[in-house]
Amino acid sequence: MSEADLWREIERLQARLDYLEALESLLPAASGTWTTSYKGSGTAGVFTYTSQAGYYVKLDGFVLIWGRCAISAISTPPTGTMTIEGLPVACNGTYAGAVEFGTISQFNYTAAALDLTGAILAAASNIDLRESFDNATFVQVPAANFTNNSTDLRFAGMYLL
Repeated sequence: MSEADLWREIERLQARLDYLEALESLLPAASGTWTTSYKGSGTAGVFTYTSQAGYYVKLDGFVLIWGRCAISAISTPPTGTMTIEGLPVACNGTYAGAVEFGTISQFNYTAAALDLTGAILAAASNIDLRESFDNATFVQVPAANFTNNSTDLRFAGMYLL
């Protein structure tokens, strides 16, 4: 092999190494599970759960989450407004995150509510449950409406570290 060929091979290998290092930076820094739970802002409430599954991936300054929170009984009703607790890490202190619900089963909406949404506020480690309305601001889900003992919510979201 000539010296010129050797240098070309070294450049090719360096380019491949640079490419692999760039790909490695895109891999998740961490991933795992977390435990979901419902909570009222006044009285937390006591629930019997049939599913408390949460999964997360930290990726390039973001946390991607998926979860399910399902109950079969409410022995102590919650008061205040409702949240889903247990996020694996707190949200960035400056920006909020968002959650969308893929399955909403046996959920008692406020009259005239159009949709259930979730917000992860800056520096928070929970999901605020919110209802949206036509031509009006959202409201946090009142715990007084959280009465169905078969509520099952499945969701996905994203927030900044």
